[in-house]
Amino acid sequence: EQSIRHQLMGNSATSGGDGSAAAPAAAPAASECPVHSKAPGASLPTKNASNEQDPSCPVSHDTRKRYRNPKMFNVYSQELNPDNNMPAKPVQTRAAGQEVPLTTERVKSTIPKGGTDAATWEYPSPQMFWNAIVRKGKKGGTSEQDMDMVVAIHNNMNETTWHQVLAWEALHPVPEDMEGAEPKLLRFTGRPDENSPKAHLKRLIFGCPEPFDRHDWVVDRGGKEVRYIIDYYHNELGVDQDKVPGLKDQDTIRSIRIDVRPALDSIDAVADRIFRMPFAMLQGRAGFSYLPLASPRAVAGASVAFPVLSQRQPVQPQLPSELQTLQDRLDAQCAGCRKRLSQCGSESDCRNASIALMYCVGKVVCPEEADTFNSALHRKGGPETDVETAFAAMQGCIGTFEKRTKLALEQGGIREQPVVQATSVAK
Repeated sequence: EQSIRHQLMGNSATSGGDGSAAAPAAAPAASECPVHSKAPGASLPTKNASNEQDPSCPVSHDTRKRYRNPKMFNVYSQELNPDNNMPAKPVQTRAAGQEVPLTTERVKSTIPKGGTDAATWEYPSPQMFWNAIVRKGKKGGTSEQDMDMVVAIHNNMNETTWHQVLAWEALHPVPEDMEGAEPKLLRFTGRPDENSPKAHLKRLIFGCPEPFDRHDWVVDRGGKEVRYIIDYYHNELGVDQDKVPGLKDQDTIRSIRIDVRPALDSIDAVADRIFRMPFAMLQGRAGFSYLPLASPRAVAGASVAFPVLSQRQPVQPQLPSELQTLQDRLDAQCAGCRKRLSQCGSESDCRNASIALMYCVGKVVCPEEADTFNSALHRKGGPETDVETAFAAMQGCIGTFEKRTKLALEQGGIREQPVVQATSVAK
């Protein structure tokens, strides 16, 4: 992972957020599973997948096209022309040296596919998984017999991830006059070798293990692209509790924990993470729970190693009106950063614009941490560790602000109506 100073070299006051860079144009095939089986031989019922669905629909096709993304992508995140450039039929023949026959049946997911009216994403078959593993030279200790379990876990993790994405998307309900604008998964990118800023913070401050995989999912929200970051973590304490999962099971795989959140690519995403989701959780209507930042023991140790986290305090709102005032300040002061992010072209430009937006948020809710980070960033000859520590402290402070926002609402007895109304902010 590039250092923060290297990422921002030549830029003025900027900082880091959870959205580091726009997803690359190419991504690994969907058949590349992030999970290695621990229970070979388990079977998974499969069914024939078809793109044919009942053509009858109460929603006008013109209305649907109006709110959907005009583009469609394959599993490599390559743009397709659905009229004349659909991908070739996937290879389902045996791989070289394969001794055990594998099924070619594919399971149809419940995840709507962006750029289409009716289709959902389709999962690769066990044979496709094995072919991909052999082609990439990643067999390791995996065998053909493991594929049923690997596919079952892969499919279940994707469904669970989408379930959590929908919890965030529920913060932006589709208006009645926008039928057909429901969220759809437009494309996805595997980035296992790139830690997200949040994962980097957990490792730097709390000594947490790194996630074994990271995905970036781009959701079509009524024609607007919204990026989500997903970190996948091993949970060794849950290995013995794993069972063969059904497609929609939510609690059969205990050895994997998923951290899903919108990338901080816009003011809207910042408001979702700092205001809207904490308030929805307070009201009991979120259908979502945060993955803990770290264990209580790790948090206590971090307070000793990094006293800046415990000595400095973020802005602490006391009343609903103060929360609204803070959001208004974010909207006003960070408009330029938002515009810069919406117009970035290259990966490095988008990364820097995302970091600048996070720094802008820090100046509003954690001004001391933001100033310290900015000073460390521009101090000539200063050690890189100072920049990393200041960056982590600012992110930790913003996380504390999220918790205090929830506490302020709870103490004020606000439970019926949202304090911070959702605003439509173009990316």
